[in-house]
Amino acid sequence: MDIVATTQQPSKLCPRCAQFDLDSEFGFCHHDFTELKDSASNLHCPLCQLFYEPFRSTTILNNPPSNIDFIPRSRKLGYKFFGLRENLYEIVQTTELSVAGTSNERRDNTQVTTDSRLTSTIPLDDQNMAIVNQWLRSCSMEHDRCKQTPGFISPTRLLHIGGPQLRLVSSRERNLRYTILSHCWGKSIPLVTTEASIALFHQQIDWSAVPATFKDAITTSRKLNIEYLWIDSLCIIQDSRIDWEIECQNMAAYYKNAYLTLSVLDSPSSDTGFLHPRKSLAVKLSNSNCWIRPVSRPSNIIFQESCLNKRGWTLQERLLSTRVLHFSNDELLWECQTCSATESSTRENHEPVDVSSLVSSEGQDFKRGAFYFGPDPYSLSTGVFAVWYRIVKQYSRRSLTYESDRLPAISGIARFIGQRTGFTYLAGIWQQDPHGLVWCIDSPGNRISHQSMREHAQPVDIGHPSWSWAKMRHSVSWRFYEQTRTGWRRDAKILQSKIVSKSSDPYGAIQTAEIELEALTLDVQCTPYIREVWDNMNIDIYHEGVKIGGGRYDDPRLFETTDCMAVYIAERVYVTTSTPIHYFLLVQHSSQDHGAWERIGMGMTVYSAYKKDFGGLFEVRPKEVIRLR
Repeated sequence: MDIVATTQQPSKLCPRCAQFDLDSEFGFCHHDFTELKDSASNLHCPLCQLFYEPFRSTTILNNPPSNIDFIPRSRKLGYKFFGLRENLYEIVQTTELSVAGTSNERRDNTQVTTDSRLTSTIPLDDQNMAIVNQWLRSCSMEHDRCKQTPGFISPTRLLHIGGPQLRLVSSRERNLRYTILSHCWGKSIPLVTTEASIALFHQQIDWSAVPATFKDAITTSRKLNIEYLWIDSLCIIQDSRIDWEIECQNMAAYYKNAYLTLSVLDSPSSDTGFLHPRKSLAVKLSNSNCWIRPVSRPSNIIFQESCLNKRGWTLQERLLSTRVLHFSNDELLWECQTCSATESSTRENHEPVDVSSLVSSEGQDFKRGAFYFGPDPYSLSTGVFAVWYRIVKQYSRRSLTYESDRLPAISGIARFIGQRTGFTYLAGIWQQDPHGLVWCIDSPGNRISHQSMREHAQPVDIGHPSWSWAKMRHSVSWRFYEQTRTGWRRDAKILQSKIVSKSSDPYGAIQTAEIELEALTLDVQCTPYIREVWDNMNIDIYHEGVKIGGGRYDDPRLFETTDCMAVYIAERVYVTTSTPIHYFLLVQHSSQDHGAWERIGMGMTVYSAYKKDFGGLFEVRPKEVIRLR
């Protein structure tokens, strides 16, 4: 139960809605369609308007009656016209100061949602500020996992927003409390700090030139009594490559040490803002402390459909932050290293971490599960390598303005893992886990033609090594991590590496990279085939005329029979059938260095086709040491 938001109801309910009976076990008939439309449009009954809204653009014949059904034990009701999809609504019970004496009236009614909370029409009204401050107090004082390291040094530059003038400061103080903004820049370049403007910005930043999203972030921070704010476009010198590289290396610490990250989910640009008034969708029933509203969108859907979650840089901003306050068009959402919560519910989610949410969705434990490592780094569920490739799979679905940011935009997460484990990072994979080499172009979630894949899934020509997933502009996945592990007898080993970075950051952009791999090899021939739509595999793989497996070229434009070498990486078995699967890279001699090889695709054996374990073919020859560029 909770105090009600200031929700204004413009008109009285119509006679039919005024008789709404929450005690009904079987539901009841409401208006027919013509009556509903008239009541919503002419009588302005707010409940009829709520029910009519989903049908506003629908043509309904024969004027059918509607029916309201209560869904047992779900605290929801369904509104439906015969033959059409049912729309779901929540029944929310609240405690109003004006009717406090009636708060127990329906406490035992299973039709009523008692842990829900009405969302406010004003994102930062008094009710929501009380909620946010409660989240912050609980997290900073009670959550052991959210304790921030004392003695941290503040970012190189911050916006000072607590004085009469908005300006940049470079205090480098310890334990300074500041907020940090995660947002979409948009197509137009927002207000930025340059070599020419930095001296002026240290004196004053003209308020009239500040974009709406920045102003709203300043307003939010001030309401939380925080005097400093970090915004990337203003706190990094945008035309200084040296400053950008230095600050990029510090990014993980900046988000981790921020008192609160302000995440703007649904604003596509810096000019949009995020504190706009919301439309009230809850309707109060007559003589009751119960309200009806559309069922809230699940938090994972809010995240998946947001503008922010389509951008590459913002994934690590979310995961590296100690605590995040998300602003969506629907409501406020909270995430920290310990729990998650929403404005529309009084319940906090402290459920055990489900690591599968890193792949299947961005559920309420997505942030908490991101760095949930078990003791065995090779575990398929909680191993650090499996977790890393789940994160990369999510990351590869996102967009970047500059393809050269492919590695820098996830470098903060890589640095965090590297410092925590001591493992060696190699342009997107880890030297201790050669299985990371067996990535492939991810299967699209819908039917897509080969032509579309050839246009949109091409490798990017910016110097990434052939063996790294970072060379692809399309999403990637690791099918290898979808099966159980077997022995290590045949597994490849990364013996050494040679990485030349573009800066001093070993986790950032690279200039050249190669690895030395010890592995079993086999001469094969790849023959492509075509289907109407893009398939998981698009080549058949033969050895001495016998088909031994299938695979994919990395470049969908490549569509010719190719002689190449298969480099054996590892064996897995399917979880349900114990079928052995052997994974290998497809490589050719490098056109730039004839002593080296380059990856052109990946493949795996097809046991089910011939009932034969083709893994033994690789053992005819001894292991070789090859250089991969």
